[in-house]
Amino acid sequence: MVRQRHSSRPSSLAKPASPHPQTPKANITNHVDAKILHDGQPSTDAAGSVGSAGKEPQTTMTSVNAKDEGEDVGSDHSDTDVPVDADVSEHGRETMSIYAGRNHHRPASTHTTAAYIFHSTCRGPYSDRAASTRSLWARELDYRDIGGRRYCKEYYMPNDDVEQLRLTIQHQVLMHAFDGELTVAPLSNPTHVLDVGTGTGEWAIRFAELFPGCEVVGTDISAIQETQGVPMNVFYEIEDAEEWDRPSDYYDLIHLRCMEGAFRDWRSIYEDAFDALKPGGWIQIADYDGKEGCVQFFSNFSDDSPVFEMMADLFAGAEKSGRKRGMFHLEPQYFYEAGFVDVQVSEQVLKMDIKEDPMGKLWLMCWLDGMEAYYLRTLVEQMGWDPEVVKSGCRETAREIAQRAQDSDSSRNMVLKMRTVVARKPSGEDSPVSRDSSNASTVQGGSSAPSTDLDDI
Repeated sequence: MVRQRHSSRPSSLAKPASPHPQTPKANITNHVDAKILHDGQPSTDAAGSVGSAGKEPQTTMTSVNAKDEGEDVGSDHSDTDVPVDADVSEHGRETMSIYAGRNHHRPASTHTTAAYIFHSTCRGPYSDRAASTRSLWARELDYRDIGGRRYCKEYYMPNDDVEQLRLTIQHQVLMHAFDGELTVAPLSNPTHVLDVGTGTGEWAIRFAELFPGCEVVGTDISAIQETQGVPMNVFYEIEDAEEWDRPSDYYDLIHLRCMEGAFRDWRSIYEDAFDALKPGGWIQIADYDGKEGCVQFFSNFSDDSPVFEMMADLFAGAEKSGRKRGMFHLEPQYFYEAGFVDVQVSEQVLKMDIKEDPMGKLWLMCWLDGMEAYYLRTLVEQMGWDPEVVKSGCRETAREIAQRAQDSDSSRNMVLKMRTVVARKPSGEDSPVSRDSSNASTVQGGSSAPSTDLDDI
């Protein structure tokens, strides 16, 4: 059966599958009783050249065991991917998934024990039979090795197995932060949704489950999305949003998440999104406060901590690369200038209190294993750092974070904020409005950003 999409893309072949059942949101809070081992050491010492067809580096993520386990399971984890429907690993250990009753992929197999922190409660009926629904725009992928991590094109975050697993865990943290909601936009029977920078495709898969009649397209510069056992209404395409190729007046929702530092020209991104949305369609973008939020996060660290020099050079290197970090791209004025109305700003607080907040442990894992990914490429390429020096600094900082996370008093201050902006493309009946950022409304207890001269940021 040929599944036709709009003419600018090639069609893909797909086998018919049984209807994709909706299932309750997985109760993951019962399976996060874990402890950080090895003094919070993040992924390091990756070896081997990595390319589009090469072997993944032997990279190690933060080790996590259940409290009643006495051994580090990472030592017996093989290089062979776990079969999709296998209930027991080749070592006799029950394989685990973050998905409870979900009919799509497990996290990518990696050289890490983090994949074992959840117990799968049931298995999908057709995980190994559903056909791929990915429709790719053929082009050569620009993968490159930097300091033992695999990257694609100019993006500063890696896309190797370790990062893919971190993204899977991060998705669960963000779902918790948003009370299980995928979007705060008021949608009604959407038919076409675009997820820009889809990563491993977790958000797109879940949205397709909730709206089986909606075509969900996830785009990314990397081909790292799982295509077996995903809902039949999910499509993945290789596309750089800075080279936008989307039909006009087509989408009900365009979604972006955790894209800080991804683009040189955010104005152009918003203008293109505005054109691609249907009248009355919505854009939603959520991002960490990776600049001011990090400064506040590390404010009570020791003065000789390497993180301060690393942060200073990180922001300088990002500026040098033309892809600045920070929250400037979430200023409401950007959206008004692109033509949007009903701009709403909200804030979510992510806590690393592992004793009081059940999701704090997962958030801690994301931080520990994301530090090297966040700093490495920018410091090496833009500021001339030696990769091993960056890794050493990340290890030292991660140890300090892990130690502070164990202390109830200091961990309460270990929080990071996210800002979410939703905005609507006017319908034909909408009257013109003033494009002043002071008109942006505030929801969920957040505060709208003040009007700013964006060229000075």
